[in-house]
Amino acid sequence: MNGQHLHWQESADNGLRAIELATADENSFSDLISRFWTALGRLALGNLDAARPHLLVMRDLADRRSTPRLLATNHLLVATTLACLEGNWKSGRELGDQGLEMLPLHPLHLGTRASLEFESGETAQGEVYLQRLLEAMRRNETDPRAQFRISMTIATRGPYHWRL
Repeated sequence: MNGQHLHWQESADNGLRAIELATADENSFSDLISRFWTALGRLALGNLDAARPHLLVMRDLADRRSTPRLLATNHLLVATTLACLEGNWKSGRELGDQGLEMLPLHPLHLGTRASLEFESGETAQGEVYLQRLLEAMRRNETDPRAQFRISMTIATRGPYHWRL
């Protein structure tokens, strides 16, 4: 929950504790979630190298048949974010496309992709993904992921794009 409130250090620290407490192959859900928040926390704090091992484990867990699709795409969110932080827009787009292929209306994938486009200067394309994100929110107004992701995405639009 710390990561949902942008408390990245606490998110990473709690994720590491959860990983330490987990037993091997006990529960792919808890392992994926722990590593997701640990990796995102590390990325948000600027420690890309510390996020990589968690991303690799997440990718392996995502390949298991028993992993639900929603969880399986979490590694793509982290991988897309990492690619963008490294300035690798092409890889970020490819990874983002994979996530959207699996979950076309998932707010985190749509918001991440819209932010990628805004940050790389592709404003028109960013608007396309932002509109899809707004539509996803309208379809499920109670989904907190859509609400906070819209706020974060709009912030990446820049000062001249204030109308929705």
